[in-house]
Amino acid sequence: MGFHAYGLPEQISLDHDSAFYDNKSASPFPSTIHLRLIGLGVQVRFIHKRPPLEHALIERRHQTIAGQAFAGQTFSDIAALHRSLQARLLFLNQEYPSLALNGAPPFQAFPQARHSGRSYSLCKEERALNLEPICAYLQTGRWFRQISSVGVFSLGGYGYNLTTQFADQTVEITFNATTHKLACLPEKGKPPFLFDIQGLTKAALMGNLTLPAHLPFQLVLPFTDA
Repeated sequence: MGFHAYGLPEQISLDHDSAFYDNKSASPFPSTIHLRLIGLGVQVRFIHKRPPLEHALIERRHQTIAGQAFAGQTFSDIAALHRSLQARLLFLNQEYPSLALNGAPPFQAFPQARHSGRSYSLCKEERALNLEPICAYLQTGRWFRQISSVGVFSLGGYGYNLTTQFADQTVEITFNATTHKLACLPEKGKPPFLFDIQGLTKAALMGNLTLPAHLPFQLVLPFTDA
């Protein structure tokens, strides 16, 4: 909903939570939301210090809004909760004076914060999502994975079968943006195996493309109605 209300940002800052970052791998593959943001023209920055050293103001604001908008309250449905959140956000941004801003509300002190100037609509995202910058980004990557005892390794949540003759080896993986293929080089095998990369489609990155654009809340990414 933030993109709908305030437009697509130029950059977004994320922590290393597993929803955003492959934090269980020594050579992390970009998450679905990371690739999706790249495809929408949003630069992704990962914080360098653990919360609360970074994102402290954001987390504090979330705590404040939660305490004011819904803590201790009950709502008839999700839409009612959403209205309460939106009303509180508008009040804090447009009306409530800020001591740090010499008594001015945030939107009065920084009117450019009302909208990024880059409009966003869920119903238009499929058209806006560009796979070329995603491919260019992946081409800069290099990943290492352990091949299982049955000859399979996993990358980006998808399995690739190198056959059991390469079981228990380490494989080096790179991506070709032109062919959309992964080049997979086992430690004892040459030339590299080539696989069509999985998950690099708009449908895979977005999920269910038929969901209504007026939903008053953020779904799990990629979007699904399951």
